[in-house]
Amino acid sequence: MFERMSLTLGRLMTVSLADLKREDGQGATEYAMVVGFVIVGLTITLGVLGTSIENFLDRVADKIDLLVP
Repeated sequence: MFERMSLTLGRLMTVSLADLKREDGQGATEYAMVVGFVIVGLTITLGVLGTSIENFLDRVADKIDLLVP
């Protein structure tokens, strides 16, 4: 455990400017940002349209109840 922590700390202490400019993993970061924006967009949309969706589903449930004896 101590060895792992000291290795991690050693890696953090030796980060160079070239390491910060590398573009490895840039695609993964961009995909994560897109997924995050989609989640935020869906959350906002469902929040705004929540009552309308609930009313629609209630009407559908009422009509199904009328069909089932």
